[in-house]
Amino acid sequence: MNNSTIKIDNNEPVALQKKIELLLKESVCTGELEAMFLYDQQGLPIAGFSSNTNLGEMMAVEISVLIMTIKDKLSQLGNNSGLKEILIENEESKRFVFRFIPFYHESAVLVVVVPPRKRYRAIVNRFTKAFLKLDF
Repeated sequence: MNNSTIKIDNNEPVALQKKIELLLKESVCTGELEAMFLYDQQGLPIAGFSSNTNLGEMMAVEISVLIMTIKDKLSQLGNNSGLKEILIENEESKRFVFRFIPFYHESAVLVVVVPPRKRYRAIVNRFTKAFLKLDF
């Protein structure tokens, strides 16, 4: 069974959004992350999973739209079409990672909330590879 045919208990095929939510949940739990949200280029939520975080989904939407605007502005300044990730770290060492991944011929933004002293790159890379294997 591959990621494009994820099945749940009743053996029914799972909708794309549910597949993405399952991947996000697995990634958050495996990596002991606080949250992962996926938004399209306009800031509309695609899927998300949060484990006990104060970062609300609306806040993540607002931030992801701002980050997409920053990405666009950086592209205007130079040839930044290959921009992969933006990282913001607060005073408590909590990191907010914004990873740009292709989705329906556009760029979606994956928002990852990483607690202090936790690694995230391997988990996010694994999620991205599994996400790109989904049928969409």
